[in-house]
Amino acid sequence: MVAINIQSLDDIISAYLKYLRFSDKQARRLAGDIKDRIGVQENVIEAVDRLLLPVAKNIFSDLILTDAQAISLYKFCFLQAGGAKKWGAEFFKEVPSVPFRKAIRQEIVINAPVYRISHMKVQEIEPVIHGGFFHKLWHRKGIKNER
Repeated sequence: MVAINIQSLDDIISAYLKYLRFSDKQARRLAGDIKDRIGVQENVIEAVDRLLLPVAKNIFSDLILTDAQAISLYKFCFLQAGGAKKWGAEFFKEVPSVPFRKAIRQEIVINAPVYRISHMKVQEIEPVIHGGFFHKLWHRKGIKNER
């Protein structure tokens, strides 16, 4: 029979933080604070992501993003900016500092332009070409080379 080791809430949160390149010491220290903020949850990762959502929406307020996109972009920019070493616990602050916001915003990568919705200008509708034109085009007789 296989034995299953059940992880504690602290272990799950620490693993989440290590994925974001926090050191073991930082992850253990932050895990206790995060655990107190989220309480006991069925889906711990989703609960931690919900903590990040207001921060991500605050930093990327000018972009049109779904909640999942905002969180993913925030994590990506944090990793690209070397966030765990430089900023640490500021990652979870609801109101990030101006230098932190600036560092995160510098790492934004957008693959496509933001959609701009506007009214389309009225366009003229050109008349349909008469079918006789295509008939002549397809049934045209060529000049045969005579020898």
